[in-house]
Amino acid sequence: MNDASFAAELQRVSLNEAQEILEDTEAAFMKIESNPDDAKTIDKIFRLVHPIKGSAQVAGFVELGNFTHTFENLLGLIRDRKLAVTADVADNLLAGNDSLRLFVAELKKSANADVNCDQVSQRIEHAITAEVVDKAKPVRNVETSAN
Repeated sequence: MNDASFAAELQRVSLNEAQEILEDTEAAFMKIESNPDDAKTIDKIFRLVHPIKGSAQVAGFVELGNFTHTFENLLGLIRDRKLAVTADVADNLLAGNDSLRLFVAELKKSANADVNCDQVSQRIEHAITAEVVDKAKPVRNVETSAN
């Protein structure tokens, strides 16, 4: 096997595994939507998505790896209980999962496919940034003394 065929095989296997993993995450996301406090399912989703990122980067799918990393950051905040699964966050989770599925499907058609997940990435980054900014704001004591 030469380098080119090895790389093509690595990409094929990576995408097939990602597709299988994403089928498992679909059901898990539906569980989270109905039970946002299910820590076991949240942890499972994080553990499912994490290897997609690594595999994508090893296989040369840099943009898929970058998008998955952003998505994984959101999942990490949820897993660590730093972000509650509100309706808006659940929408971002489902949009992220849908985007990953689309990304993988398009890359399976063509390893050079250009999939634009910028809008979903921005929504996810906004949710993450809003959470970090809210936590970083100093709490001001509103009581004043009348001296």
